[in-house]
Order: sequence, then C-alpha cells, then structure tokens
Amino acid sequence: SGHDITWGFVSGKDTPEQNDRFYDMWKIAPEDFRDKKLQGLLAWVAFYEHEYGAPVGRLLEYQKEVGLKGPPMEQAEECCVM
Repeated sequence: SGHDITWGFVSGKDTPEQNDRFYDMWKIAPEDFRDKKLQGLLAWVAFYEHEYGAPVGRLLEYQKEVGLKGPPMEQAEECCVM
C-alpha cells in the first residue's frame, strides 16, 4: 500500500521497479492506443474497487497531475497485465 502501480499495468511490466512512476496517461499517443490502455487500466480500477472497496487516499503526486509528463511508451510492451 502507499505505492502507485499504474505504470506497471500500462507498460505490461508489473514489477516493483515500475512502482511510483507518475505519468499523465491522457498524453499517450496515438488516441486509439491511448484508449486501449485506458480501458485496461480502468478495468483494473473497477476490479480493485469491487474486491477491496474505495481508495483510502490519494498520493500527493496526483495533486498536481496536470503537470505530469506523458509516459515513455517506447518502454511499454504491446500487451498489458490483464
């Protein structure tokens, strides 16, 4: 708990080294690729909320999420953890 695992899901590399890498997922290009990645990410959010309940907090990095850079998609794998 207390770590962000978003990038691990989106990149397809669900390892501890991928924790706490903060990116603005809305900046993924092209749009159809972004939509596919967001759909997978939101499915995980729904699963976690169903299994464990609502989030207990929000990491400080997301207080200024508008300033986050886009993710390095060249480091991502085509498929993601599902």
